Amino acid sequence: MADQCFGEEELNNLRQVIESGELWRGLGHANFTARFEEAFGKWLGRKYVLGVCSGTCAEEVALAGLGLEPGDEVICPASAPIFVSFPVVSIGCIPVFADVDPETLIISPAGIEARITERTRAVMVVHLWGMPAPMGEIMAMARKHHLKVLEDCAQAYGPTWRGQKVGTIGDVACYSLQQSKHISSGEGGIFATDDAEMYQRAMLFANCGMPWYGYGLAPPTPEPVAGIPIRGHFAFGHNYRMSELQGAVCLAQLPKLPEFNRRRAALVKAIEEELAGAPASSWSRPIPARSLITGLIRSGFPRRSVITVRSTTSKPSIRRCSVSAAPRWESRCRTMSPMSRAPARTPKPPPSAYAASASITPGNPRTCARMPVPSETKFNKR
Repeated sequence: MADQCFGEEELNNLRQVIESGELWRGLGHANFTARFEEAFGKWLGRKYVLGVCSGTCAEEVALAGLGLEPGDEVICPASAPIFVSFPVVSIGCIPVFADVDPETLIISPAGIEARITERTRAVMVVHLWGMPAPMGEIMAMARKHHLKVLEDCAQAYGPTWRGQKVGTIGDVACYSLQQSKHISSGEGGIFATDDAEMYQRAMLFANCGMPWYGYGLAPPTPEPVAGIPIRGHFAFGHNYRMSELQGAVCLAQLPKLPEFNRRRAALVKAIEEELAGAPASSWSRPIPARSLITGLIRSGFPRRSVITVRSTTSKPSIRRCSVSAAPRWESRCRTMSPMSRAPARTPKPPPSAYAASASITPGNPRTCARMPVPSETKFNKR
């Protein structure tokens, strides 16, 4: 993240939150978190946005929103941070690692197709370091095999693919607000989609099963139990809510994003000029909004290594990335999930078809299996 990125705007918003005495988002619709969600949706061009407490939680919420079930396989890039595959495991699914483009380290369409099986249900595409993935080929392949596409835009606030902003191409998108990202509230995450049912399932999973929907979506009314009013937990869910303190900072940060991106682009240009004579076989192509540049360096190391050059602060740094341990991690995930050895299921219909025939999988409380529209929720025995 750029230096000197916080100022009076953030302080004024935080002061309002503290003086109000309401530091959690609650049920209000005029609070900072809700206002940030609305503003981010307008900036991105998505209908439904949900703020959560971290980027990793945003991915777990998104996977739950897709309606995945235990044992389903989700294809992930082999070189992405482990925060990409952790949420897959946490909802009981299996991360399957696909090969990446050696120049950009971004998941390749050929790598995806080589890992598709009868269990595959979704693909996680990471726009690594601000470089957009080849979404045209990926989306065509996903539609061919009836797969959902999750865009990880944690490091990609603003890049476009053939004129379309990343984060608006797949079925759902996730962003991170951690300290090193383009805008930040220290920690935080964003879920975004155009699908109302995915948004509803995501809200339930992130909000302890409570349907605090926005955007004019009517929540169900909980029926009293023995004459006693209840809060209304309609499904399993975590407490992944974004706080008002986070929302206040994010709302002040969003208008600064264009300037932050310009500063990043200037730093990338300076790094490229300084490293023009470096012994690299290739450097990744320039993308204005990216936060790092990469190269394959042979000289000075015993084997080919991936070098990342950070341009996220006023003092760029260089570090060497270790070889991915993706194959070992995938193997461990398969042994951890008893569902991975069960017979493969027939392909599932899209969320709109199964939203009304839901069941919460017994014995796996960390799964938001086939999360239903709450008014249709039934806990079925199997």
